[in-house]
Amino acid sequence: MVLSLRTTRVARVSEQVPDAEHEPPQPVAVTRVGAYAVVVAGDRILLTELAGSTRSAGAWTLPGGGLDHGETPVDAVVREVFEETGHTVVAPRLVDVGSAHFVGRSPSGRLEDFHGIRIVYRADVEQVREPEVLDIGGSTSAAAWVPLDRLREVPLTGWLPPLLARVLDRPELAEDPSGPYGQQHERHDPDT
Repeated sequence: MVLSLRTTRVARVSEQVPDAEHEPPQPVAVTRVGAYAVVVAGDRILLTELAGSTRSAGAWTLPGGGLDHGETPVDAVVREVFEETGHTVVAPRLVDVGSAHFVGRSPSGRLEDFHGIRIVYRADVEQVREPEVLDIGGSTSAAAWVPLDRLREVPLTGWLPPLLARVLDRPELAEDPSGPYGQQHERHDPDT
């Protein structure tokens, strides 16, 4: 801030005027709606690994992703699961809606006031087979069927354990299974 004097009809007043060169940038408001699927076959769950281009590279999460403009959440989850795993989803059933809000830097470096909304479905697949990532160069680097009893050994995204604890009725997956979905994964980026 710089101090400036301004003359008005009434009196001379002093006020602080923002100095555009020294003010921190204002975050850009971004809302992202994504649809994700909890797909369990026998004692295994279908998961995807986040690619190096993402903020959580190497972490595993549910198959799914952002809705395209005008796309319904159900259509988005069917498309995303197919792109990320090669599996065709059948009978998606809504099980949860979660929200995360934080201010931080996007992968491109832009300061964002980010609000993410996750719509989560339980679903089956037409045929259980080896997953194959079809969307090469996207946010997914790998897909796999992970045994449910090995989930605690896998580096999962922070929002996933409390959700799976509730949806799969496996409270041992979450440190605090009573907490509301969304609270555990909200954060404020220390880079801002």
